Amino acid sequence: MATVDVTRTPPRALKWVYRALFLLGIGVFLGLLAAGGARAVTDRRPPLLAYDLFERGNELERRGDLVGAAREFRAAVAVVPTELHAFDSLARVLRARGDEDGALAAHRAALLHHPLSASARRDLGLALLERRGWSEAQVHLTAAVRLDPRDLVAQAALGDVRREQGDFAGAIDAYLHALALRPGDAALHNKLGIAYALAGQPAAARARFEEAIRLDPASGTASENLRRLTPATP
Repeated sequence: MATVDVTRTPPRALKWVYRALFLLGIGVFLGLLAAGGARAVTDRRPPLLAYDLFERGNELERRGDLVGAAREFRAAVAVVPTELHAFDSLARVLRARGDEDGALAAHRAALLHHPLSASARRDLGLALLERRGWSEAQVHLTAAVRLDPRDLVAQAALGDVRREQGDFAGAIDAYLHALALRPGDAALHNKLGIAYALAGQPAAARARFEEAIRLDPASGTASENLRRLTPATP
């Protein structure tokens, strides 16, 4: 095969050789760029598929087809387990079907993929609270309020689980934190009154029950608690 001796190639011919090499390089670069773009589009397909599955699940849920909705949500979290709201939706429809074990498993799976999510911790804690799993519920609710101190639901639920375990001082602290976020919540004042009463502080309990009734005069629970407390109040 003949070779080109560039030392004997005329300057004009060398110029064309360099131009050809330059154009070849550009062609290779553009080819690689196009391949990368195609791969990026391909890599985006799973999230798009998950979005479609999630939307179908929502539509089936609206129609009342909870079995179909659960199937679509399960498929969505299998494709993209980073979508926390898909786990939430799966747990919701499973609970609506009466599958409490399945809903709890969905919350656990969500936390497995999102260990630093305050809402994942809170939702698992609430599910455990409903099943009277006090100790584990407290672990997750405590983590939830540390991750997000302004989570009103988690703060109130932490008060509930502490009260159920006999930690009345801890319950009072949690309810006070919750009331700092929503001072006009009659139900929270009633819960705090119960915790004060159980802690042996009837005067403080009376004040909270009275505040609950002031905020919600139709609150039969607070009125009944106040009636029960009255004989024990100095």
